Amino acid sequence: MPFRILPEEEFIGRGDDLLRLYRRALTSDETFVRSALLSGPRGVGKTELLKQLFNRLFWKQDSVAPFYFSVNPAFLSAADFARDFLVQFLHQRLAFESKDRGLITLSAPSLNELAQRSEERNDSWARETIERFRGRSSDPLDALCIALAAPHHAALATGKPAAVFIDEFQNVRLLHRNGNADPSLSSLLEPLLTSRKTPCLIAGHDAEIVEIPVTAGIARLEVAPLSRANASALVASLSGGSGAGDAPDQLHERLNGIPLYLRCVAAAVQGQTGERNFWEAYARELLDGALSLYWSSLFKRHVPALNARSTALAVAYEVCRAGEALTPAKIASAHSISEEQTAMLLQALHAAGLVQGEYGVYRPPDDGVRVDFIRALHSTSLLGKHPREVAADLFGARRTAVARGAAVELSLSKSRDAELVAAQCLAQIGRNLGVNEEIIGQLQIALIEACINALEHGDSEDRQVLIRFDHSDGRFEIAVESSGREFVSHETGAPFYKERMREDASRGWGLKLMQKFTDEVRFERTPRGTRVVLVKRFGTAEAVQKEGAVNGK
Repeated sequence: MPFRILPEEEFIGRGDDLLRLYRRALTSDETFVRSALLSGPRGVGKTELLKQLFNRLFWKQDSVAPFYFSVNPAFLSAADFARDFLVQFLHQRLAFESKDRGLITLSAPSLNELAQRSEERNDSWARETIERFRGRSSDPLDALCIALAAPHHAALATGKPAAVFIDEFQNVRLLHRNGNADPSLSSLLEPLLTSRKTPCLIAGHDAEIVEIPVTAGIARLEVAPLSRANASALVASLSGGSGAGDAPDQLHERLNGIPLYLRCVAAAVQGQTGERNFWEAYARELLDGALSLYWSSLFKRHVPALNARSTALAVAYEVCRAGEALTPAKIASAHSISEEQTAMLLQALHAAGLVQGEYGVYRPPDDGVRVDFIRALHSTSLLGKHPREVAADLFGARRTAVARGAAVELSLSKSRDAELVAAQCLAQIGRNLGVNEEIIGQLQIALIEACINALEHGDSEDRQVLIRFDHSDGRFEIAVESSGREFVSHETGAPFYKERMREDASRGWGLKLMQKFTDEVRFERTPRGTRVVLVKRFGTAEAVQKEGAVNGK
């Protein structure tokens, strides 16, 4: 293939879409199949769907010749675009005719090599196309017209229509001569889009594509986000089988079934289980992972001037936090910049997909991940916040101190006897759940020690500590997380408690007390800082024996 495609086990939830498009392509020679736009949000999988469709048409049938072309922003001069389009088409078409796996996996050859290959195969239409192109290459517009007409001429010569797939179609509006973008050049694609012999499927950024005149009236084929069941299955398949239930409902709602987001988070979670690990993976992705790289690259592409990016980011943040549609005039007034400059920045942000705009007003994107990205980038780039603080802010926004079933979260600030507040909260939770008072008493001692250490060693300005209480059948788990300095060994995962106990022999880390009154004590590194997890089991013979030992029975 001229590109990589996902293995079948990772191409989840798109079987029906692929089959529908496959059947549509096969009927193109029998009925008039119009060109169409694959429509859907960024990251929903339109590109992958086109590639999978190309692959199926290439290997599973012989009546329709597939052609996949992605508009490369590096080849947008009329001359470069024409040559790239023609070479890619001839390469794929000749490979399709011979069904040569070795040929299709090679990088695109030169025109000379293609001419030689067509001579060997006695493909007169290909030789004639190359000769016409060479004869008019001195005129970029003529060369472009010849290249764009090649699929149609091949279909007439061979009797096989071409199913043309053009990805990143919005880039055609940047076609240029002499370095200056000429929007009228995109009109040269009209014969390709309207020919019965070359029905096209185009994809890219919807908001930009629909503004290109040549796409006026084009049919839309919606590509919807994955269903919750398919989203969970994709996460499970990519995160080492950690299970769909491990990803919290709120995070699934945030990712909204977008395969790009699901893949990034599943890769970042690295097979770990538990709600907290998934949220931390999400935070890492927003701060410096593949998700951040994806949206940052779009932001930089559409706002290339370094001196304009800070203002553009401030404008995007203003739109996202306003909670209402804003006019350019209102935004300009808030940031003390001209309306003309504001309009230019908003247009660039709209093209990047970081704001939505219609009827002269702008609002946040209907995508929580993009909103979180803007907030995270604003906090790190303009406010100078440490990534740990930003991660904590994201956690606070997504996971407030509310009870959900048998899980409760608490945010604790440094104050007099703050650890006792946590202990009282634990006592109330225990009473509500009907947990034995003796077990709760033991957990309170361990919790107080963990909180004292977290509050004293935290290095954030507010010394905030996050506490999560989880209860399930026969098990109580408490996680105490702070922004304290790292104390977990990278090699063993164990704390450097011996050194700390020598520093503070009067109490140290309280590790012995925590171990005495619980069944398990874990120390973990997190994006925010450090976490101590206390686990207490009850209702089993092992737990009863430990309780007896603690109480001297």
